[in-house]
Amino acid sequence: MCRFLDRLIVGAQRPVYLILHGHPMHKSRKVTRRVAMYKGRLKVFLLPPYGPELNPDEGVWREVKANRLGRAGIWGSADLKSKTLGALRHLACRPDKIRALFQTETTVYVA
Repeated sequence: MCRFLDRLIVGAQRPVYLILHGHPMHKSRKVTRRVAMYKGRLKVFLLPPYGPELNPDEGVWREVKANRLGRAGIWGSADLKSKTLGALRHLACRPDKIRALFQTETTVYVA
């Protein structure tokens, strides 16, 4: 997790906002110290450990698995990685779909 945070913050000109689910690893002392080391350049927001209705990344994976990977033939780990990255890039180019993931029947996030 700390290596991921280091890679995420490299070259950032503005503060980076990171939304994580409340997995114990995300709340560990080591991660908390690493976030504090960035002195406000990285802001972390924790969601409940499992709350798919509050957690937009659940919608991202549902979209990727149901509409892209679930319909593709996978021929190995390199192929899986390639197709997953392609599906995520495709989704990243669709801000309308990303916004829709934040708006569910029970929760609406307002920008």
